[in-house]
Amino acid sequence: MSALLPGRPQAARLAWDLQRQAPARLARSVRRRALVRTVLALAVASWLGFSGARLAAAFVLALALLLSIPGLVAPSTAGKAIDARLARFTELLLQALAWLLLTPLYFLVIVPLGLLLRALGKWRGRWQPGTDSLWQAPTEPQGRYDEPF
Repeated sequence: MSALLPGRPQAARLAWDLQRQAPARLARSVRRRALVRTVLALAVASWLGFSGARLAAAFVLALALLLSIPGLVAPSTAGKAIDARLARFTELLLQALAWLLLTPLYFLVIVPLGLLLRALGKWRGRWQPGTDSLWQAPTEPQGRYDEPF
């Protein structure tokens, strides 16, 4: 068995096969994501429908079909474009949610907890009020850097 090294015919054939299969892999991944979106939207729509919010269920179902059918029918063109726009929308939504959730969490939980620990004397910070910095000069030579032990 020969190795797949550059310069050998097998290596060129392998690279050519991977380039030829790239559009098919992309289409398959777009189809798979569209199918997952459809299944999740059907689950959410059925839950909304059974809980009594039929208008919301119809809206979720229509939106899911509008965004998923192009990915199932034409994954290389319309499905790819919709997939890229949904990825960008998701990224922006997650950034907004991070700011909206983590900022109040910091100011409503972390800061009061730090102030409470300081008030109770449980804070073990290294900085002392009378000093200018945290730097401490070494008291004795630590030895050679190339011989640590």
